[in-house]
Amino acid sequence: MISLAVMAASPAIAGKLRFTRNLGRDEVRCLSSLFWESNWSLETGWEYDMIADAEIARTDLNDDGRKDYIFLIEGFDWCGTGGCTLLIGRAESDGTCHLIYDDAGFPNFTVLRARDNGYHRLYTPCETRFDGRRYQQLNPECPTATIWR
Repeated sequence: MISLAVMAASPAIAGKLRFTRNLGRDEVRCLSSLFWESNWSLETGWEYDMIADAEIARTDLNDDGRKDYIFLIEGFDWCGTGGCTLLIGRAESDGTCHLIYDDAGFPNFTVLRARDNGYHRLYTPCETRFDGRRYQQLNPECPTATIWR
């Protein structure tokens, strides 16, 4: 019932993303950086497993002309009832990548038209907004796969 209310209240959809397993060298380097910035860095040895199981979608979340990277990690150890591991990296002009989302998500990931602090809201399947530093879920009742909350 909660998810139906969230869907009904969501702003108009700007576009669904398509995920692919084709990670280039820059994307692998970005995912590795995100791993070390995320809660997953506490799990030594998992970085390479995460890279092997990752799918990527590319989009410009703040309309700055640079693609940001959305990594969906699916597989045996990465998914739970709240979705699969989802990490989002903001691409910087110097080629570095910084973590702006570390939580759960599904392949039906959608970028919404509404914006907060210059970034589009996301539907991951719960609506999230950018607080100036990272994306946060709008509805605390949404499911989450992370255990560090």
